[in-house]
Amino acid sequence: MGASGNGKSSVLRAGLLHQLQLGRRIAGSDRWRIRMTRPDRQPMQNLALAFVDEGLSDLDRAEALGRATGLLNQGASGLQRLVQASTAPRVMLVIDQFEEVFTRCDSIEEREQFFACLMGALSNTEDKLCLIIAMRADFVGKCFEQPYSGLAQQIQQHLIPVLPMEPEELRAAIGQPAEQVGLAIEPALVTQILNDIAGAPGSLPLLQYTLKQLWQQRQGNQLTLSTYQALGGINGTLDQRATAIYHSFAPAEQRTVQHIFQQLTQLGEGTEDTRRRVFQADLVAEPQHPAAQVQTVIDRLSSPEHRLLVTSEVVSKGDKSERRAIVDVAHEALIRHWNRLRHWIEQNRDRLRQQRKIEASAIAWRDQGRKSGYLLQGLPLTEAIHFEKQQRETFPLSDSARMFIQQSLRHRRWNRVKTASWLIIPALVVVGVVEHNLREDSVKADYARLEQAGKYEEKQAVEALVQGCDAPLPIGLLLPYLAERLFGNCRSLYRAPLAKADLSIADLRAADLRYADLRYANLRFAYLRYADLSSADLNSADLSDTNLRAADLSNAFLTNSILLATDLRNTQNLQITQLTGEESPLLCNVALPDTLTGIDPNRDCDQIPQI
Repeated sequence: MGASGNGKSSVLRAGLLHQLQLGRRIAGSDRWRIRMTRPDRQPMQNLALAFVDEGLSDLDRAEALGRATGLLNQGASGLQRLVQASTAPRVMLVIDQFEEVFTRCDSIEEREQFFACLMGALSNTEDKLCLIIAMRADFVGKCFEQPYSGLAQQIQQHLIPVLPMEPEELRAAIGQPAEQVGLAIEPALVTQILNDIAGAPGSLPLLQYTLKQLWQQRQGNQLTLSTYQALGGINGTLDQRATAIYHSFAPAEQRTVQHIFQQLTQLGEGTEDTRRRVFQADLVAEPQHPAAQVQTVIDRLSSPEHRLLVTSEVVSKGDKSERRAIVDVAHEALIRHWNRLRHWIEQNRDRLRQQRKIEASAIAWRDQGRKSGYLLQGLPLTEAIHFEKQQRETFPLSDSARMFIQQSLRHRRWNRVKTASWLIIPALVVVGVVEHNLREDSVKADYARLEQAGKYEEKQAVEALVQGCDAPLPIGLLLPYLAERLFGNCRSLYRAPLAKADLSIADLRAADLRYADLRYANLRFAYLRYADLSSADLNSADLSDTNLRAADLSNAFLTNSILLATDLRNTQNLQITQLTGEESPLLCNVALPDTLTGIDPNRDCDQIPQI
């Protein structure tokens, strides 16, 4: 245990584990089995991954992970069996970044399950299992807040502190590696570095980074004081480097850089801010931070030239054969010493907390199979809606979080319909003509707003117009006021001017889009189930991953549109001629209606990636 940046991970990996693998300090330790992990957001799943050997095929790896997960679901006895099954004399289970079980794992139940699993197996495997954890010193208090199955007692009995290096140790760390390769260092440079880091906690990552920069800018075969001063000294080196890389991006990409680093910073609760690993898909937030731009920025920041970020892959929990990309900050020194990032975090801390709370709820909903019990209700939903509207430009929510809010809204609306259904019967009046005239006037006004709206506001306006179209209206003669209160607006989009509109992820179920102009529109992931698209112009529209089940597509124009993973099952009046011909839509992994036979649903897969 030691302060952040004191070198505990280096002592663990390059010191202790290296010596054990050599087998010189302890006879036979080179035959011990070393399993390494870090808790991250799902410590039990990552513990299972530690017992999956590298070098396996994806299928074998998935099977091994399934077996390990099944055993660990049994708790301490399952971990005990995994350890005892090893043919090695001892199993060294090493858990680095142990503080993540408090900073990254939101589930108190999983946290306690993790501790009980470790402590129970440790006490029942005699000397077969050796558990080594590395943790930041400022989180030791967290381990003593509760018994945690004996964790606090084990730490108290076996704690090994990693103290800051003494000046002579630092001098050796600077000079001896250089001597091994015949590199000269000016004595004044060593003295200046030691003066600059004296009394500075967590200085080793900065020292490492500075020495690397000095090596890359060495003069001949020598590291000089003048180069060090030009770099800005020990604190300025990393700050200058990160800022220079930031300025190398275009303005739109700079905003994505800020967005990514803010999301990769775990906000401290009475402790220092730390880094957090995030799925790359959760960094995508249309339209401000589209997937292609996020990928471009991450590729540059993680390149060997820059190395401000690191990327890795994990096996998806839902589909164990699928790998998902994860992004992480290269080192916490960047979070502490990049002044621009510190300014972003301090300026936006409260809004980041709100954003993080909504994103965490969306992840929990997704991980629990999108069950309605995990949707937002009451004040949390109201706050999430307000945040999304107020902060959509500067702190946009991820696509999955916005979908989560939309689903929560639909659930709330339906609950209101069920609880307020008793109001329907007294409200029945014969006002059909009046309602029709009111709707005709409102639709004209709505079209005027659509034509003046910006791209993102356009999507919100369109969704607002069809809000509640899927609600069951038993009789069409309700008062307009009552209808909108219970069921939303549900106004017609007949002949709506929506060419080139960005309607990705929009909820347009049951919408009236007859004769609508949707040429070149972005309808990716849109929900158009039961929508009336008869005679709509969808020429060159992107309908990738769009749900069109039971939609009416009679006489709809689909020329050159993109149908990638589009759901067309049970569509009404879709003709084979709409999907064939010289300028027919591009088809790839399309779910076609049973009535349309003889069409290859993967006909154009080789063309779609080029678009």
